Amino acid sequence: MAKHQRITGALFFIQGLLIIFIINGAATSKPEFTIVSLLAGVTLGLLPLVTGYGLLMNLKWGADLGLVTAGFNILLFPIGTALAIYYFWFYRNYISENT
Repeated sequence: MAKHQRITGALFFIQGLLIIFIINGAATSKPEFTIVSLLAGVTLGLLPLVTGYGLLMNLKWGADLGLVTAGFNILLFPIGTALAIYYFWFYRNYISENT
């Protein structure tokens, strides 16, 4: 199960970085939206970034925060939905092993 925890942690971490870089990269093309896009990119990318860090470092709150992140990922069809389903499967097994 530790292997799946590392995989989901890495995927969430990469997702957070991609969100930050893509939104902030789009902000540089239109200078009037730079501040708003910068704040939006950091805000939207921070949740999966922190979740990925928590899962990679094997912290208890990382697994719980992953439920929130996976809930938001359901809306990001198709990649986010697949990641969320994989995380829900992992979390179900994670809870059954740790209780």
